[in-house]
Amino acid sequence: MIQIVNYKNRVASRYLALTKEMIAYRVVETDAYWISLKLDGHFSGLHVLNGKATFYNRSGKSLALPALEKEAERLFPEGEYLFVGELFVHDDAKRMRSFHVAEAVASPDKYDLRFTAFDIISTQQAPSLTIVQLEEQLKKLFANGKQLNAMTYQKVSSRKEIVEWFEKWVEQDGHEGLIIRTEEGHTYKVKQRHSFDGVIVGFSEGSEDQAGKIRNILVGMKYPDDVIQIVGKVGTGFSDEQRTELLQTFRGMLVEAEYIEVTERQTAFEFIRPELVVEFSCIDLLLEESGHPITKMSLSYEEGKGYAVNGQRPCVNMINPIFNGLRKDKTVDVQDVRFTQITDMVELTTNSSDVASVMNTSKIIRKEVYVKETKGEKMVRKFLSWKTNKEQTGKYPAYVLAYTDYSPNRADKLQQELSIADTQERIDELFQQYIDENIKKGWEKII
Repeated sequence: MIQIVNYKNRVASRYLALTKEMIAYRVVETDAYWISLKLDGHFSGLHVLNGKATFYNRSGKSLALPALEKEAERLFPEGEYLFVGELFVHDDAKRMRSFHVAEAVASPDKYDLRFTAFDIISTQQAPSLTIVQLEEQLKKLFANGKQLNAMTYQKVSSRKEIVEWFEKWVEQDGHEGLIIRTEEGHTYKVKQRHSFDGVIVGFSEGSEDQAGKIRNILVGMKYPDDVIQIVGKVGTGFSDEQRTELLQTFRGMLVEAEYIEVTERQTAFEFIRPELVVEFSCIDLLLEESGHPITKMSLSYEEGKGYAVNGQRPCVNMINPIFNGLRKDKTVDVQDVRFTQITDMVELTTNSSDVASVMNTSKIIRKEVYVKETKGEKMVRKFLSWKTNKEQTGKYPAYVLAYTDYSPNRADKLQQELSIADTQERIDELFQQYIDENIKKGWEKII
């Protein structure tokens, strides 16, 4: 159902993610806040039309939930209602996680599956509601529910009180987090940081005043078959000393890779041997982007040859990832850097059509690197062209050319230009133009 998908993309996915420490300076100051538990379940929708109920998942696909449908039809025998909320598994004895929902759907007799509504998209009377009116109407509508209920809110008057409730609900009682709402329309989700161990597979260098230091690291985790799943980029949490020392370390670990990963500045990551374990943390894990399941590249590594593309697999995006440090006490094996660190927390699902649109991997066409040394300073110019093999998606050009120019004596030490083309003939012409314009006397070709 398109309304469910639109709500997820337009409203729910825009909640600002925070940690407890960020409440004091990131939550807007106002007279009152309404806080509620962050349930560890699946975002879902409930549509009831004249006594016929249907549940939908975050992608708008219907779910078969006979017991919950029966209760919804009892509560709303007439009219039309559309709610959004959370499907979750209730257990008084232990905390249940989001992946238990799928098990509950498959085996409803084994779990206490419930639905909590937190917003109304439409009813036969669909006014614009304040947070107070919304809470009152939801409580009234679900007053006689058992497995279906309305979200309850705690009204507080200060950010200090929010911190106190977080400490009680999350740190003491073990819930996933809490949601903060204001009358002005601000919404926040507050969670504890999740820590993971991964393997560093690549890095990018800073520019200008950050030249000679790392900017980001590219981290991955391992599947049981030893394939490395790229998980994400980490660029904060480093001291200046660590950024300098790590760059020096990484420079001695460079390897080839047939895959290209780019930074937010559109410069390519350099790949290193998968030998260093890093601990990093994030506030939250996102499963979707623009309504589509997230997939990322997985890689195989062979000593002496480097990284080979293994294909796109379901993955996550990390919110506010931070470097915690290297773990010299751990090794890069399928236990210490296992990908199940992610799947133990969230259930990864994907549509075959979504994966098919990005499964084709890019292929390098031509690569040339030149260096020139002047007064002991080395300048580097790199030229790289590749075929994306994704032009059929409408999201990518057919061919791309990247020109990178590094000069330590220039204020803007690292510069890059990107060009695109529809045919290999045209990208080859552009490649030669860049060579002719930028490689003159004194430059030595090393690749």
